[in-house]
Amino acid sequence: MRPSGAGTRSWCATRTGSRLWPPNGASEQPPAWWLNLRAERAAEALVNGRWAPVRARQATEEEAEQLWPGLVEIYRGYDHYREIVTRELPVVILEPR
Repeated sequence: MRPSGAGTRSWCATRTGSRLWPPNGASEQPPAWWLNLRAERAAEALVNGRWAPVRARQATEEEAEQLWPGLVEIYRGYDHYREIVTRELPVVILEPR
């Protein structure tokens, strides 16, 4: 799977992989790409201009809290989403496979 609907502001790269956050705006419905990754964790991500095989997983609560400031740094509106949306807003980790 190659996620194509992820917004450019909903991910950040780190030394050990990429972190995604599926906001889908402030919608109460999760984006389709997150539902697809939950169903099939194996995917491909564009890394430095090349497609690379990755495995997706939802961050633990502790990981999500540690990663949250970096996501807000990319887009400050994420804090607002977190305040107004009642659904779970998971942080997704893509790790090389």
